[in-house]
Amino acid sequence: MKKIKHYCYVFALITGIAAQGQVGVGTATPYPSSLLDLNASNKGLLLPRVALTSTSDIITVPNPAKGLLVYATQNSGTGSTAIQRDTLYKFDGATWKALTTREKFISNELPKIVAVGRKTTVEGCIGITNGLFNLNQRSSTLITATGAFTAPQTGYYMFSVRLVQLMNSNPSQSFNVSPYIQAPNLATYSYTYRGVSGTAQSQRASVLGVVYLTQGELTQGFKWFFGTNTCPADGRIQGQEVIWEYLGNPL
Repeated sequence: MKKIKHYCYVFALITGIAAQGQVGVGTATPYPSSLLDLNASNKGLLLPRVALTSTSDIITVPNPAKGLLVYATQNSGTGSTAIQRDTLYKFDGATWKALTTREKFISNELPKIVAVGRKTTVEGCIGITNGLFNLNQRSSTLITATGAFTAPQTGYYMFSVRLVQLMNSNPSQSFNVSPYIQAPNLATYSYTYRGVSGTAQSQRASVLGVVYLTQGELTQGFKWFFGTNTCPADGRIQGQEVIWEYLGNPL
């Protein structure tokens, strides 16, 4: 008897769709413009939960139709095809595209600082010609003492580097022998010690750059060089700072 009732219900539903071209759940009068009208004051629509393995996954959901929506249940994959759990994905005919919320757009896509490192100690530099950055204060494990950075997600990042050194001025020095900041595959920035030649003062230099990183990719750290300059008796390695900012991933 239960099976008969079940079949009757399914038959009635199918014939109702065929006759009216629309279905109402929780309502006897679905909106005329709707194919499916769900009406409830204390329930919601639960989309299929799917363990996608990448944005190019067409095995977990065989032959997905364009416009298909699913809810990803796991983090999976790497780089540009990585899947983020607890995210809605829509199939565009070739790959799964994440559907973002306003909150996720603000937190993940708009520029935001994701890692900061700062040096607060001061050391002498007699007999030294170069050295790695030594950031003794760091905001997270994403950044190392040298300013090397691990990308938490794929996208574009801006790095901002600043240092302060107490050194003798040498404003007429050519750039091919002047002091510089370097990080392999990121930047090489030359500058001069400004001021009255031969007098010691705090010399400041800063550099900005943008780089595209995949999730989990690690950059190299930053290093400073005096060029052909020599550290005076009162010379000091003073402040250093590296800031990494996420710009987004529009591609």
